[in-house]
Amino acid sequence: MQQALSLFMEKGYAAAGINEIVRRAGVTKPALYYFFKSKTGLFFSILDTYYNRLFSLLEEAAEYKPSPSKYEQDVFPVLNRLMDTYCIFARQNTDFYMLVLSMSFANPDTEIADCIKGFQKREQKILERMFRHMAEYHGNLKRKETLLAVSFRALIQSCIGLWHSGEMELNPRQSRQTVKLFMHGIFS
Repeated sequence: MQQALSLFMEKGYAAAGINEIVRRAGVTKPALYYFFKSKTGLFFSILDTYYNRLFSLLEEAAEYKPSPSKYEQDVFPVLNRLMDTYCIFARQNTDFYMLVLSMSFANPDTEIADCIKGFQKREQKILERMFRHMAEYHGNLKRKETLLAVSFRALIQSCIGLWHSGEMELNPRQSRQTVKLFMHGIFS
C-alpha cells in the first residue's frame, strides 16, 4: 500500500499502472488482485487505512467541554487541538494528505472521486457535530454549523497546502494565529 500511495502521489491515480505498483512493491499481480481485487480496491484500502487513523484523532481532538465564560478553556483550545491534529497528521502522512487534498478537486464523476466522497462526508460530519455542540452554548453559531465546519476545514487545508509548497510554516504560533483569525475574523 505504501508503494502504491507513493506512486499515486508522484504520478496521479490514473497514470499509476498496476505493473509499476507491483514492481515497486515487489509482489506479483495475482497477489495484488487477491488482496485488493483491483487498482481501485487498493486505492480504497489506502483511503480506509489512513482516513480511519485521521478520524480517530479528530474525534478525540474535537471533544468540546463547555466553559463559555473562560475564553482560553472553551472553543479556542478545541480549535487549536484540531488544527494541531491536522498539521501533525499531514506532516506524518504527507503523501496521503497531499494526495487527498489534490483529489478534493477531482472531477466528481470519476471513480476516485466516488471512492473519496464517503470519507470526506464523514470528516465533515465530525466537524459539524463539534460545532453543533458548541452552538448549544454559543447562540451565534446556531444554524451555521455546516458553514463553520467547511470554512475551518478549508482554512486548515490551505495552511497545509502552503506548508507543503514551502510558503508557510506549520508551528504552534502559526496555528494559534490561524485559529484566532478564524474565530474573530479580519478585524481581530
